[in-house]
Amino acid sequence: MIRAGTAGLSSAFDPNILIDARSAAIRDALRMADEVDAVIAKRRAKPAGDLISVVLESQATEGAGLDAADLLTQIVFLLAAGNHTTINMLSNGVLHLLQHPDQRALLSGDPGLANDFINESLRMEPPIHIPPPRLVKETTVLGETELPAGSLVFQVLAAANRDPRKFDNPGEFRIARRPNRHMTFNHGIHSCVGAPLARLEGEVFFTRFLTGFPDFAAGAEPVRRPSGHVQVRGVETLPIRL
Repeated sequence: MIRAGTAGLSSAFDPNILIDARSAAIRDALRMADEVDAVIAKRRAKPAGDLISVVLESQATEGAGLDAADLLTQIVFLLAAGNHTTINMLSNGVLHLLQHPDQRALLSGDPGLANDFINESLRMEPPIHIPPPRLVKETTVLGETELPAGSLVFQVLAAANRDPRKFDNPGEFRIARRPNRHMTFNHGIHSCVGAPLARLEGEVFFTRFLTGFPDFAAGAEPVRRPSGHVQVRGVETLPIRL
């Protein structure tokens, strides 16, 4: 349910997902929201020491904060952001190891490069290629383009991560790339609050994965990427032999 809901939520923001596919994505996202709302009601009646209980307790003691709808929205987005993106980060990383045996050998020989590997993998394949659009509040000139007030602007993080003005040979996958100022976690007030956790999850996973299964190889079935998506970059299936 969580996987379907988080995929549906990201698809609902994807400008390429339309008509019946969009309706199905919204239904999956709303089904997850209903399940989360039911958990919130249970925790409100009987706290359990988890994150939702802590949030509800802080709302009660401070006497202010989010209303019920905003609380539900924040928890749903927190759940989705920590799920779908992490799945894509890990699966894209495994695919990079299969595609770049020289870099895989480098990482296997020096697990201390795990964080560098994760950053390069995130640069080459951001789990989110296009974040939700920004609303232009007042007419703005960006470069030589005028953005009228009220228009929507889409960022393409994947393009920023391969900007040849910022990255030498941007199409090359290179663990030792430094500095690696990719934009996958965005920037400023829009910077991903879960970035440190995501990097830690990646470091733990890839260090243990390579230690436990040093001879893993591609499976017999081909890798499949989701079709029709322009916002999310991940895999639908990634068969491997351990």
